[in-house]
Amino acid sequence: MKLKYKLSDFTLKESTDFWIMVFNSLVYYMLAIFTVIMSSNLFALLLGSYNEFYGKLFYYGFLIFPSDGHWSHDDVALIFMFGTMYTLFFAILFERLYKWRRKHRGNIKLYFLWCYILAITWFLGNIIVGAFSNYSVGAVLDVMRIPMAIRIMIAIAFGFLLFFLGRISRKHVLITGSMYLRHLHSDKNVFLVKAQLLFPAALGIIAYFLYRTPHQADYQFRDTLVHMTVFVFILGVFWGILQPTSIGFKRKRDWVDFDYWALGILIVVSIFIRIYLNSGFSI
Repeated sequence: MKLKYKLSDFTLKESTDFWIMVFNSLVYYMLAIFTVIMSSNLFALLLGSYNEFYGKLFYYGFLIFPSDGHWSHDDVALIFMFGTMYTLFFAILFERLYKWRRKHRGNIKLYFLWCYILAITWFLGNIIVGAFSNYSVGAVLDVMRIPMAIRIMIAIAFGFLLFFLGRISRKHVLITGSMYLRHLHSDKNVFLVKAQLLFPAALGIIAYFLYRTPHQADYQFRDTLVHMTVFVFILGVFWGILQPTSIGFKRKRDWVDFDYWALGILIVVSIFIRIYLNSGFSI
């Protein structure tokens, strides 16, 4: 009966305030995905340029070529392993920034939270997806000739790690309720996670997929699969909030409104990236 009660919370019939919260979080999701992916791709290109590789950064990804036409094992490890590991340090940085800002007013903390979530998802997701294909970290596993049986175990292990990180991050997510609420009762925990994580992530994946038109298939949709591993993290958060937790905030009253400043910044950033990186930025 308890599981049936929890499943009944997953409905599209929600209030206007709910959808405003979803929209605001979607805006910060998009700002965070641009921040994480663009900086990660740029870092990989800079690693390549250190070894005299030629590369271009596009709004949908990057291309990189060795000047002598030869990929050594060290080159593959440097660019695709250490390039991906950058997002791990990025995640640690933004998790620290979120902890610093989460008790303060302002919506910037939601941007920090999404940067943390998407960075750790991008790091672990590249390993999970790469375990089954020659993509990102998968290229490193290929040159190391790791057997498929071990790669499957690696994918499962990192999938559980992503789930566990979601579970222990539940408090991070619940504290974002201070953006709108005076008090978060445990009965509203599912409502909040849906509004702040689940729906924005689903809509954000679709929005970013459409943003990359017509280059969505340039990496055989594997980058989209990496994005979708965020649902493993979110599932961990849902598992964590099964433990009743109520939190009081310092707001004087409940108040939900559109974050027009964040929306304006997103529009400017997305247009700039699309136009400036349409032909590629050479490194």
